[in-house]
Amino acid sequence: MNSADPSTRDLATSRLKLSDELVFAPQQHAGATFYHIELPSKGRFYRVGYPEYVFLSLLDGRTNLAQAVTLSARAMGAAALSQSQAQETALWLLEN
Repeated sequence: MNSADPSTRDLATSRLKLSDELVFAPQQHAGATFYHIELPSKGRFYRVGYPEYVFLSLLDGRTNLAQAVTLSARAMGAAALSQSQAQETALWLLEN
């Protein structure tokens, strides 16, 4: 059975790929780096922190979520998203 409900997916082994039309723009405010994300076709804008951006940048359709968490942890150490934060971020992606 194929379910459209993202919460039923095994996210750890899912290989997500971001849309090629997404536009990422780094921003600085009060010493913190964050990213504006634009989805031009739908006129939508989002804002994510640097740890979320690093995680999202690894979602290339080949790297599964568990691997992306590991790679971002190697790059960012304690500042990286946890497994549960990464799964929440992935669910947010699937819903938006």
